[in-house]
Amino acid sequence: KDLLHQLAVIGRQFPLSLLRHVIPHPEEELYRLLASLQRKEFLYEQPAFPEPDYIFKHALTQEVAYGTVLHERRKALHERTAQAMEALYSTSLDEHYSDLAHHYSRSSNTEKAVEYLHLAGQQAVQRSAYVEAITHLTTALEILTTLPDTRERAQQELTLHLTLGMPLL
Repeated sequence: KDLLHQLAVIGRQFPLSLLRHVIPHPEEELYRLLASLQRKEFLYEQPAFPEPDYIFKHALTQEVAYGTVLHERRKALHERTAQAMEALYSTSLDEHYSDLAHHYSRSSNTEKAVEYLHLAGQQAVQRSAYVEAITHLTTALEILTTLPDTRERAQQELTLHLTLGMPLL
């Protein structure tokens, strides 16, 4: 049950390497628990290269498991997942901006949340995904208001507003 909760915070689909970085279980025990969740049909293993991915059989299963994780624990798991992603994908972070923004915005790390939401927003603008860009950038602006009112925050806010201008046009 505990593993199912942790997996629900990681997301609907995740690679084995990310799972190993986030879940602090010995590898043998982790495989045993994953096999048990597969037998009970909570998860499926999807063959992928260079390692398998795991996916929740039903999105509703993931949502229910996620909803039963206590708020403070959920925030800590989101932060641990984002940190693991930064370490694991350090050479290709740009491919994971949106996921990093998702996890950091649900953690207690406001600075990182704003940083990755801005990067994900910029990336979405470059792809002409304007609705996605507006969502990322307005979320960053909302989160930014929780930080102390400083010159640095004002500069970040201005930068976010300028980035937001293009997709709003």
